[in-house]
Amino acid sequence: MHYDTELVRETADTTAVYASIGADVLLLGGSKSPDYLGTALDALEHVLPSSRRVTMPGLGHTGPEDQPERVAEQLRPFFG
Repeated sequence: MHYDTELVRETADTTAVYASIGADVLLLGGSKSPDYLGTALDALEHVLPSSRRVTMPGLGHTGPEDQPERVAEQLRPFFG
């Protein structure tokens, strides 16, 4: 988590840069994730031209470790 916070700090106010990404983007978040991550997803969702956002109820930032099968349920169709 230390490095997550550092990256958020380093990339503050750079959201507009991502508007040029043409690829489909899946934005995954958890309802129990820290607020700053939700704020980042809000910003990315509005600037990315082709994104889909999923908020997974009951999961936090460690959702992929805690419940990998639930995360995989979202990843499979996206990459399929």
